[in-house]
Amino acid sequence: SFLEGWRLSKIQTFTMATSVLRRALSTSTRLMSKSAPSRACQQMIASNYPGAVSQTTLVSGVKEVLTRNHNFDEEGCLLATSTCPDEINRSVDTLTGAFGDVFPLGGLGGLPFTGTTGFAAYSAHVPDDGQLLVLYAPHIGISNNGKIGEVARPGMKDPTPTCGACALGYSAAKKGGFDSGSMSNGTGGLIGDYQLDIIKNMLTSNLHELDVTKQNEYVALSFFMYKKIKEEILNAIPEELPVPIALIGGIQINTDDGRNIPDFFAPLDFLIKDKGEAEYRDILEELYTVVGSTQFRVNGESGGYLYLSKEEM
Repeated sequence: SFLEGWRLSKIQTFTMATSVLRRALSTSTRLMSKSAPSRACQQMIASNYPGAVSQTTLVSGVKEVLTRNHNFDEEGCLLATSTCPDEINRSVDTLTGAFGDVFPLGGLGGLPFTGTTGFAAYSAHVPDDGQLLVLYAPHIGISNNGKIGEVARPGMKDPTPTCGACALGYSAAKKGGFDSGSMSNGTGGLIGDYQLDIIKNMLTSNLHELDVTKQNEYVALSFFMYKKIKEEILNAIPEELPVPIALIGGIQINTDDGRNIPDFFAPLDFLIKDKGEAEYRDILEELYTVVGSTQFRVNGESGGYLYLSKEEM
């Protein structure tokens, strides 16, 4: 009968809603109960990326600085990221919880392969009287046993290179075998493997810029990629914008099974430019003022340090 059908529909709806709620609560519990990385992992992060902050610390710190000190707001701010599309890198998108939707600018290695057209499209989508927030970073893995350049991914027995695209480009550059005139455009269709080809070419031409005598080669590679990403981001942004813009740049640090152990971010830039201003202002110190007063500092043996939230200790 109609009444029985109506009652059955209500029961099914309630069951589905309960299931969704249980999954949401389970996810929330996992996010709030992350385990601290091992001592070996913490030491490697603190030594090579002093001042690194956990991902949740980055989000809360950036949000507080921009909303409290610079009149950014959650509804009016549009986020863009230039990060590698690697699935383990998506924890950086937690900034969407603070600033809404995200416009991806990045391709392999974190380079902004969408170019000036991508940035123009992104900036054209900002709400009236809103703000732009761009986060850019390469990424690197540091395993729980402290090995740099790899992580253990969920469900996989063996660790994998992280960032894999940068590792491939670096390997080709060390062999000196990449010809900048042989960019692939026929293998696998029109697009081929042009993003990796650009990374190989960039590293082959600039290998001398990596100072591997003073630091781990993959750490040096991550700083090199950060510098190149920053250059391309700044080149894509026009001199004049109709709204304020903030840029936060650094290096994303992935850990083993980042769903249960926090990922980290080493902030190297926090720049802001108001509407009508010609130059960026550096507000990185404001971020560390907030982080230092609200989070736990873990000191490394070599003099470096990192920050964790209470839930991640």
